[in-house]
Amino acid sequence: SPSTADRDAEAKAEEYARIGVREYWRLDPQGTLMGTPLEGYEATGGKFDPMRPVASSAQGRWFRSEVLGLDLRSRRQNRATVLVFRDPSTGEEFDGALEESERRRRIAERGFREAEQRASATETELQAQKNRTSEVERELQAQKNRASAAEQEASAAQERARELEELLRARTAPTAPPERDR
Repeated sequence: SPSTADRDAEAKAEEYARIGVREYWRLDPQGTLMGTPLEGYEATGGKFDPMRPVASSAQGRWFRSEVLGLDLRSRRQNRATVLVFRDPSTGEEFDGALEESERRRRIAERGFREAEQRASATETELQAQKNRTSEVERELQAQKNRASAAEQEASAAQERARELEELLRARTAPTAPPERDR
């Protein structure tokens, strides 16, 4: 307002910088108090430095708020200056009207809930995959154990077969006639 414009520009800015406010924005709703309708300042070394625009268009200059993660510009609307916000990742613009903010909040909450549900479903599927992997690993180990036991049985059977062959050869080998004394 005209009665506090100088105080807003000087004393309040110093107080905000002192308590750690990272950004300071001034909007001139009537367009009569400042050189431009919107000014943005960022804290640097305990004081505020003017922000530089990140883009300009026929509608005005855009300033980036790192705190909000949004771009801001002013717009004349119904003989007053209002703030317009833009999401730099999507380019979507919206004004600061409460209804719009509430709509965006609901959309964001719905997106968050959907993301949580997808994450939960993914986690459930991951656990099921882990369980199936454990079952497959157990079955594989059981098959390895059975194969090892079969190998041991086969080796024992081969050894027994060799023993029996030797015994059979020994029994069926021609025996030499006993030698006679001469």
